[in-house]
Amino acid sequence: GGFDCTYRIVLRDGTIRHVRSNALLTSGAEGRQVIVGVNWDVTDDIQQTEALRGSKHAAELHSRALEEARQNLEHASLHDALTGLPNRRCLDQRLAALSHSGSPDGVCVLHLDLDYFKQINDTKGHAAGDAVLVHMARLLKARLRNNDLVARIGGDEFVAVLAPPPSPLELKAIVEGIISDARRPVIWEGQE
Repeated sequence: GGFDCTYRIVLRDGTIRHVRSNALLTSGAEGRQVIVGVNWDVTDDIQQTEALRGSKHAAELHSRALEEARQNLEHASLHDALTGLPNRRCLDQRLAALSHSGSPDGVCVLHLDLDYFKQINDTKGHAAGDAVLVHMARLLKARLRNNDLVARIGGDEFVAVLAPPPSPLELKAIVEGIISDARRPVIWEGQE
């Protein structure tokens, strides 16, 4: 029948050109079959297409980078940099969402403040205090349920939102477990 083909050729000087050929098999004047076709240089079209593909790929990469940066900024605006826990802003959003949901079960809110934290900072330094805060964040996350929220709202203060609220017996076990875990000494750089 015929053919339609795009190919490249390399000229003697190393220049690359792109050629498109289009041909049909047909009968000539004396009944012989002949190929009739055309060739034309499509180098500019190919280069523009490749440039557009490159631009599209670069734009997609840039868009992904912007989205990742937006997500990182959003995460940073809602989380404490030291502990990785949600911060006061995130806590406020969660409480607002829970109040608008109209859940008949309600919520349970625990406010936790670390005793003697100022003394740790004053005697051992802020790095030791930071280590205690990170330790406490891990301890709280380990004691609470997956759907509960633990937030560091400032200094040595944490708030836990338990929704739906646990039964009184479960709540007692959670609180006693937190207090028991928090009473255990923390070793930091060989010091208790």
